[in-house]
Amino acid sequence: MADYPTLSALKPRTLELTRNLKTVAVNIGRNAHPSWYLPSVPLCCSATGYRQMPTWKDRGRVEYLASRRSAAVRKAIQAYPDAERIIMVDSYYLNQPQAIVGLIKEYEDNAEEIVLGASTWRLHARPPPLTSFWDTWTTPECNKLSIEQVGWKQVGGVGGILIAPRRAWENAGWGVPEPFPDSGSEMNYFCSQTRLPVYVSLNIKAIHPEPQPYSLLKRSRIRLHLGRFIPHIRR
Repeated sequence: MADYPTLSALKPRTLELTRNLKTVAVNIGRNAHPSWYLPSVPLCCSATGYRQMPTWKDRGRVEYLASRRSAAVRKAIQAYPDAERIIMVDSYYLNQPQAIVGLIKEYEDNAEEIVLGASTWRLHARPPPLTSFWDTWTTPECNKLSIEQVGWKQVGGVGGILIAPRRAWENAGWGVPEPFPDSGSEMNYFCSQTRLPVYVSLNIKAIHPEPQPYSLLKRSRIRLHLGRFIPHIRR
């Protein structure tokens, strides 16, 4: 088996693309000015409206993320009107420039308009060291794949790190796919709305940190907080 690094062993370093790809990156994390290791790719962060949300398959969470992603893309297009493509990078992966650069280059080498996402992997902390595909809700087609696999796979949706032509981001809508939650997340809704082929690159492997489970008290506090904004989850 290939020796893939643990998350703690990943050491971000500043990388430069060798050419101007007219690509802008978008992020919706809590930090309006996060560390960014690709100075040749402008990063547009939209921290406005950030709230801590549940990590489970909650309709209110998906509505919230869809709204914030839509606003962030509009902000990026207004700020960078000459951008030809947009790459959305979730906060977990901002410190993995090798994966971001790799995805941009693979996209650039493809002649067709597509949506292309990186494969995201969880490295389990407990011994023996194990890996599993992370975003199985958005990309269930990769549920049983091995981290050693390479190539592209056509799927219904991608998340985490994904790149698409500007017109796809401008024209596609954001929302909750139905029936929910079986149809996935806001990313599945977006990908379906682009009307473009959607692929996940198994060549590009981004590492998701080991999730920290919420305590029962914290889960209750989050749900009570959400109830102030989303009436239908007051149950």
